[in-house]
Amino acid sequence: MPAADLIQISEHPLRTGSWWVYLCEVFRVGYQREQRAFHRMAYPLYAWGGAVAVRHELENEVTWDVPTITEDTTYIWRAAKYVDQQGGKFEYRLLNRRFRNQAPPSIREMFNQRRRWMSGTLRDMYRLPKRYLPLQFTRIITWTLSPVIPLLSVLAFLYPQFVPQHGLYQIASIALFSMLFVYMIAGLVEYRKYPEVWPVYLLMTPLVVTLHAVGAFWGLLRPATDFKITEKTPGRVTAEQPDRASAATLADLNPDLDAKIMEPNEPEEEDEATASAND
Repeated sequence: MPAADLIQISEHPLRTGSWWVYLCEVFRVGYQREQRAFHRMAYPLYAWGGAVAVRHELENEVTWDVPTITEDTTYIWRAAKYVDQQGGKFEYRLLNRRFRNQAPPSIREMFNQRRRWMSGTLRDMYRLPKRYLPLQFTRIITWTLSPVIPLLSVLAFLYPQFVPQHGLYQIASIALFSMLFVYMIAGLVEYRKYPEVWPVYLLMTPLVVTLHAVGAFWGLLRPATDFKITEKTPGRVTAEQPDRASAATLADLNPDLDAKIMEPNEPEEEDEATASAND
C-alpha cells in the first residue's frame, strides 16, 4: 500500500445476472479512469466504498458516524475537509489493483443503486467548497443527460436549419458522442475483452449509456431518502461445501476472463512503481 490518507482500490464488477447491467458496469469502469487525476485535487470528487483503505489516525478523527446514504463519497469529502482545516493537504492515491465485486443482478437493482448514488451526492454536496460546485454540477448534468447527446448529434444532421452555428454545433456534438465510445473502449481495455467482441459492445454503447443514466436521472427528479443495499448473488452451492457459494459460478458467467484475472492478486515488481506514480 502507498502511504496516503485514503487509498482507492480499483474495481472489476463481474456479471451476476443481466447482461445489460454488466455492459453498464464495463462502461462505468471506463468512465472511472478519471479517478487517476483525483490526487491532484484537494477534494476528490467521489470514492468507491467497496475497496478503500483509510489511514488509521485519520479514520479515528473523522469516523464514519454520520447520517448519509453514500457513505464512501461523503466520508472522503469530510476527511478532506478535516485535513484542510488542520492546515494539511489531503493525500489520495489510486491503487491499480482490482477488487472483484458483483454487478447488480437486474436492471431494476441497478436503477435503484444509481438513484441512491445521485441522491446522496446531491444531499451531501454542501460539504464541498464552493469552487468545486460548478465542476460537480457539470458532472451531474453530464451523467443524467448523457442519453440526449446522441439525439443532439442526429438533430444536427437531420435539421441543420434549426441549429444555430451549425458547423460548430456539429463538431461539438460529434466530439461529445465520440467520448461515449472512448469510455466504453477504456472499459473494454480494463476488462481485457477479446478484440473480436469489441464491435458488439461498441454497437450497444448508446443504449448502455441510456440505461446507465436512468437511475441517476430518477435520483435527480425524486431523490432517495433511505439506504438500500444492492442485492448480491450467492452463487451455486457445491456438494463439497453446501454452506458456501461456489467461486466457479462467477467464472462461468464471465468466460471472457482468463485464469490469471480470476486468481487473487499477487505482488509484482511493478506494484511499487504503480503505487508511487501519483507522487
